[in-house]
Amino acid sequence: MKRSEIKKILKRLLIILIIIIALMLINILYQAFESNRIFKEYPPPGKLVHIGQHNLHIWCMGKGEPAVILEAGIGGNALSMYMIQKGLSGSTKVCSYDRAGYGWSDDCPGDRTCDQIISELYTLLKKAGVKGPYILVGHSLGGFNVRMFAQKYPSLVKGIVLLDAAHPVQFSDLKEPMEFPLVLKKRQMQMYAIMPWLSGTGLLKIFYSLGLLGPVGRFFGIPDDVPERYKKAYQGLVLNPRHWRTAKREIDFLCREKASQAQKKNILGKIPLVVISADTGVGLPDNMTQEEFKQIWLTLQKDMTRLSSNSRQFILKGADHFSILVAPEYTRKVIDIIQQMIDQR
Repeated sequence: MKRSEIKKILKRLLIILIIIIALMLINILYQAFESNRIFKEYPPPGKLVHIGQHNLHIWCMGKGEPAVILEAGIGGNALSMYMIQKGLSGSTKVCSYDRAGYGWSDDCPGDRTCDQIISELYTLLKKAGVKGPYILVGHSLGGFNVRMFAQKYPSLVKGIVLLDAAHPVQFSDLKEPMEFPLVLKKRQMQMYAIMPWLSGTGLLKIFYSLGLLGPVGRFFGIPDDVPERYKKAYQGLVLNPRHWRTAKREIDFLCREKASQAQKKNILGKIPLVVISADTGVGLPDNMTQEEFKQIWLTLQKDMTRLSSNSRQFILKGADHFSILVAPEYTRKVIDIIQQMIDQR
């Protein structure tokens, strides 16, 4: 190949590279503009509470005691459990909130450790005037936070509901005889590593619009009965690069040692504990069947009943990790189970 031809090829490649970089910069600027627009166009449904260095958003519905506090998983926000919140608000006060860096809450400097998160929640509830003792409901990785809150502030906890919550073995560095938790851990780490970049360049929004995200796209699902003004806000907030940077920070500092300690038998004493489990997998490894998933996942879920000497487990057949929050046939069952705990005196 002649030198002149090589120069032409290199020149074309350089032009293509410049175009790609220019498009990425335009997308980054657009994302910044879109983030500001979302916050201005869609004010928070609840209120912002100053807890020291930053503001947190909390949204409470209903009146009565005990107050139910909803703790979303990593990547969730104050709207994630709307159907459950609305369904319970007729009988008591139900509060959802945005952890720092999610939704309408401010960012917070420093590591997003479990200790930091539960300390912020304690301060938020106190300054927002939400009195305990509480019933804490933790979905997915939010289960770690509610368990550790109960360990640190046992007098403030009337009961705990783990809603298809994560098991510590999913994030253990120890060798596990079960393959699935390690595969799940690896996949989650990979996803949270790339999502901040995808959202920052605008590619995440493009992939989402084209339906190319597969199971990850379930993060963007929202119940049909959420008020229309919040549906666009929810998707805008979840597509925000800040959202995924926060998710990565949380999963990077998941307090693995403390999470493992939190699995010790009866560590919650006699605090009433309900474990609600979905039995259908999402995004399973290619070599795993639903039946294999069910056996492993339900074994891990059953193991969490050992946390308290006063525990029960409910298995929602056909539910998966996301539909348990948004599908009416499952949310009604979740609401009924939590209502039973509310009614206990």
